[in-house]
Amino acid sequence: MDCPNPKRRAAEEEAAAAGLPDEALVEILSRNHVKPLCRSKCVAKAWRDLIADPLHRRKLPRTLVGLFYGSVGRTACWPRQRQEYVNFINLMWTSPAPFVDPPFPFLEDLPGIENVRLLGSCNGLLLFDYVPTSLDLGLVVCNPATKQWVAVPGKCTPEYPGYPVKHTSLIFDPAASSDFHVVQFWEKSCKTLVHVYSSKTGCGVAADVTGVAFT
Repeated sequence: MDCPNPKRRAAEEEAAAAGLPDEALVEILSRNHVKPLCRSKCVAKAWRDLIADPLHRRKLPRTLVGLFYGSVGRTACWPRQRQEYVNFINLMWTSPAPFVDPPFPFLEDLPGIENVRLLGSCNGLLLFDYVPTSLDLGLVVCNPATKQWVAVPGKCTPEYPGYPVKHTSLIFDPAASSDFHVVQFWEKSCKTLVHVYSSKTGCGVAADVTGVAFT
């Protein structure tokens, strides 16, 4: 009995995959769960490219594996009590938790790290800000899965100095783009101002939205 040739079998699988139209492949792949979908990237280069293509990401499954949470009102999370401030809940009960260290040791080199706190999150990205200090250090956006982070200007804008920040939100949709936005609202003297920072341009745009109804 002949022993199967792994290289020949892989070549046959890749040839079979290449014979299917892209629309059919996307429809088939979209019916898989996350883990089989990730393994499908190894079948053929065409499959890997289809799965990674932003145009098809909305059709592919996305599973919520867990969430981070912090204690509201607690101040610094580094180095004291950081385990109490940032925690991770695993929602994939039948699988081990992903290897993510809630204290985020890869952020230890940030300036003023002792004053960093978790502010919010959106689709896998985390938003940190700093508790009030004499220095305006802005915001930090990080991806705990890749251990990448970027500093973002925040807290005030040259156009409106002295306006207190009332609300800050992170906006990120990996199915549409790899870029993110940080939206901040200010209120002072019956005026409402908004500032939107774009990671694509590296700068922000401010506007007076007093009287505008948001739905």
